[in-house]
Amino acid sequence: AAFERSIFSKTHRGGDEVACLDGLTVVYRSSVDLFFYVVGGCQENELMLSAVLTCLLDTLSHLLRKEVEKRWLLENMEGTFLVVDEIVDRGVILESDSQQVIQRLSLRAPEPAPYGFVLFDYLAGSSERRDTGDTSGCK
Repeated sequence: AAFERSIFSKTHRGGDEVACLDGLTVVYRSSVDLFFYVVGGCQENELMLSAVLTCLLDTLSHLLRKEVEKRWLLENMEGTFLVVDEIVDRGVILESDSQQVIQRLSLRAPEPAPYGFVLFDYLAGSSERRDTGDTSGCK
């Protein structure tokens, strides 16, 4: 908690997106009513940490279908954890491309089928029902 307070007190005023604190490199960004932080060792590349943060925010924006804000993030916490798990595992960066993360999680909205295929499926279903339908009543 003390570490989080010290990071927030140094970064909440805005301005820079990179800070050094206690020998750690901190990359941060705010989104509506939240602050997002990626923390790495002093030897970590700031650009890579920034790419991870961008990937996280872009993927969450796609998942939530809007700008990331506290209420939506809390309501979709399980999806948030999945996104973080796809990007980082035990401090090792696995992915920094949001499109790759989205593809892995299959978060893309299903594309509607072309009209012809829907019509074909409908007609095929109708003919199957006629073949297996009740023939006792009408001739």
